[in-house]
Amino acid sequence: MIIGGSAWTTAFAKALKKADVPVLMTDPNYGNLRVARDAGIETFSSDTLSEAAEHRLELVSYATIVAATSNDAYNTLIATDLAPEFGRDNVFQVMREKMNSSRHQLPRTLGGACSGPMKPTVVLTVWCALVGHSASRA
Repeated sequence: MIIGGSAWTTAFAKALKKADVPVLMTDPNYGNLRVARDAGIETFSSDTLSEAAEHRLELVSYATIVAATSNDAYNTLIATDLAPEFGRDNVFQVMREKMNSSRHQLPRTLGGACSGPMKPTVVLTVWCALVGHSASRA
């Protein structure tokens, strides 16, 4: 499951779908998911942590979470909230913008497994985690 409807998350979801990895994209903004919907990617337009999501989403259908919105705090909240259910090694997030400043650092128990920016090597790590789960649930 990819949280965030940006151009690169949509491209990532398209690549996963092409590799036959089940993928769901979520974003509270319906418009952010338009390109993904047009590409035939399953989408959910709501807050992933909302009560509506709890009732409508089958989170157990996915083994890996990628929190990749433009909001650092929201990515951390998603990763922290879903890590106990999915396991911290299966919850990834983009790097918090102010990670280098000790003033802005959060405890290591918050956030997801991936603390680097979403550059090719990090995307490859996430890709490998997802493809590795494709035989069961991804």
